[in-house]
Amino acid sequence: SIVEGRALVQQEAMSCGLPIIITPNTGGEDLVDEGRTGFLVPIRSPEKIAEKISWCADHRPETAEMGQAAMALSREYTWEKYTRKILRTINACSQSFGQEREGLAASSCA
Repeated sequence: SIVEGRALVQQEAMSCGLPIIITPNTGGEDLVDEGRTGFLVPIRSPEKIAEKISWCADHRPETAEMGQAAMALSREYTWEKYTRKILRTINACSQSFGQEREGLAASSCA
């Protein structure tokens, strides 16, 4: 998709043992270990997409290995880990904001 953000279908495909072929605008670049879990192709490049699909069709054993690597990586993406990451980010921002407020209060009292 040209406009869709991080589509879950990428990770769903990986969890089924399929390597992915995606473009950088999908928000899934972190899912692609080039040639290991899938391929990253330029946006609006049907030729490159077709090239990678053909490669997969011509290299079935390697594609199966890539699928297994993709499946293993997909297991690292859990809602629990995502929630922890979001909470860490919120806490870091909150602490940073608190320090900034303390600094402003101290400077206005001087």
